[in-house]
Amino acid sequence: MHPVRTNPVANPAPLCGLRLQPVRYLLAAIVLGVSLAGAVWLHGYRETRHHTFADGGTTTLSVHPSWADPAAVGGAVVGVGLAAAILTARRRNFAKPS
Repeated sequence: MHPVRTNPVANPAPLCGLRLQPVRYLLAAIVLGVSLAGAVWLHGYRETRHHTFADGGTTTLSVHPSWADPAAVGGAVVGVGLAAAILTARRRNFAKPS
């Protein structure tokens, strides 16, 4: 007895499901990796500031900006959300115009 073959044009769901899933995992991993790398970079970001004193002396300081940590957390949260949205299976049902 021969195995039953389905027509991929008539039933595209198995064909698309097998080929799209690894691409979704790869894309979600890339999005998550880039966002977490950006968050780590922002957390370690330093600014150089030059201060001049009243007596004419100057000093150079490397400081951590106040906006870097909230931006790092926000970037990580957005990356996790985007990766989760990519991995979520979606069914799009469009209503026919009447």
